[in-house]
Amino acid sequence: MNTTSTKSRELKEVFLRLDSILEPVESIWGYTIQGLLGGKMIRPNLLILSASFGNAPEEIVYDAAAAIEMIHLASLIHDDVVDKAETRRGLPTVSCAVGNHSAVLMGDYLFAQAFNLLAKYEREYNLITPTTLAIAEMSLGELYQQKQAFDLNVTEEKYFSRIQKKTASLFEAACYLGALIGNLKQKEIECLRKFGTLLGLAFQLMDDISDFSTTKKQAGKPVENDLNSGVITLPVILLLQNPYYMPKIRNNLKNPTEENINEICQIVRNSGVLDSACARAHSILKQAIKQLAPLPDKSKKHSLIALANNIFALSNTKNKLF
Repeated sequence: MNTTSTKSRELKEVFLRLDSILEPVESIWGYTIQGLLGGKMIRPNLLILSASFGNAPEEIVYDAAAAIEMIHLASLIHDDVVDKAETRRGLPTVSCAVGNHSAVLMGDYLFAQAFNLLAKYEREYNLITPTTLAIAEMSLGELYQQKQAFDLNVTEEKYFSRIQKKTASLFEAACYLGALIGNLKQKEIECLRKFGTLLGLAFQLMDDISDFSTTKKQAGKPVENDLNSGVITLPVILLLQNPYYMPKIRNNLKNPTEENINEICQIVRNSGVLDSACARAHSILKQAIKQLAPLPDKSKKHSLIALANNIFALSNTKNKLF
């Protein structure tokens, strides 16, 4: 498959690596996961832009960016198996197309190939330890999400801790690996790490908002899926904090019939909590942007800010921050 026609030069290099690694398994199945490669490519972009503040060899940057994206793809494939999801980005999931067993093996293959790319540079850059720590955090985040299903006592603190592990940890790792490869100063590395963490939090919060605010066609996946699975996200937590809505929401979550879940979704859309949650996401993103202040190159900082704004545009948010 050819995925390079409309991409930037840097991302073309990343896609060439992904195509090469995916080719053997796709030839076995006669099935392509091109749909998964049609995503936003946020994590490899973060790594490439973070590395650009230094003087990293391009080959290492592209290999590491491909590795980060493969880890992300592997996590999506495994998540879809756990969630029994049928579509992603408007196309059948890997598990739906080839079965759970083959999907799990595909995810394992991607993890292995990601570490194979990173291992080439381990002596010089020590990239594997922060990557494995990120994967461990992602796994813990998913475990917490399962544990907290239909939990009426989930607090904002627990919610943000969960999404920090589930999503923000890989954003942070992408920025951190890029900074390491770029041989940046420790202060600059920490700035980019914090930026990645906060951007990941804002991104996941906007994704949770979109579960209520977009259509299935816009999202490319089932909407209201989180709540149907018992995942309590910030919009519902805000309703549970409101004395007017709290009794109805608690009752419906205790009896999660299709009718009751649909009623909660309608309340979420009509109550104003989506605006409150979106304002929170904007606040977190502003904090992320502030972390970039000590970095030296204004044009490269603007590239990271543009990426952040683009994430919000893709999340159906019309208001840019900067």
